[in-house]
Amino acid sequence: MNDCSHNSSLHCAVCRASNSHLLEGQLDNIVAESNLRKRCLDFKKGEPIFLEGDPCEGVYCLKKGVIAIRKYGSDGTSAVMKLIFPGQNFGYRSVLFDKPHKTSAEALTPVSLCMLSKYDVKAAIDKNPKVRQDLINLIEQDLGAMEEKLLLTVTKTIRSRFAFLLFTMSKHIDPTANTVTFHLPVSKKDLSNITGITVESLSRLLKKFKSLGLIDEKKGLITILDREALHEMIQED
Repeated sequence: MNDCSHNSSLHCAVCRASNSHLLEGQLDNIVAESNLRKRCLDFKKGEPIFLEGDPCEGVYCLKKGVIAIRKYGSDGTSAVMKLIFPGQNFGYRSVLFDKPHKTSAEALTPVSLCMLSKYDVKAAIDKNPKVRQDLINLIEQDLGAMEEKLLLTVTKTIRSRFAFLLFTMSKHIDPTANTVTFHLPVSKKDLSNITGITVESLSRLLKKFKSLGLIDEKKGLITILDREALHEMIQED
């Protein structure tokens, strides 16, 4: 998770301004004392935040909702590469390398976010090299997450992969509770792309997990009844 509270230099100035409880961090004083070109933006479900090939405008910090980072094929089909939850940053790779976006970002739910102008981020980098290192650290975390996902796909059973997905989603909603209720932010087809599990197998797993008393599911509303048991399942498989 690329939470802005995990980086001492790259923090979200809007968090300071709004005293957001979701976003604990704030930009380093070098940036916070500047005339930041910060913007607070809202998007409806299904709206793009940016599209593949768009020029980068800045670093984003999600305050509310869920965002899918998608990669589109030449035939127009897409795969969800990553889900962004409140408290996470995105868009930083394009800012760091000054390149157009290589993926698209789509609001899966109504979304509120803040954006820090790439010009201010670059000014912060010039004044404090540690800001660049924090950006690089975020990219390294992304690479680590991709490696973990690949390892799960290769070494874990589909039951364990699905348990890991539900466990991770629920931790973003509430990091401490053993019982958590949330709407699935993506379709079963997207879940299939994320986990490498067929849609048919996902439907069977939902029924199996319900029969085991691990979850309850009604019209896309998931209740994790025993998150600790999900975690144990991941470790065992």
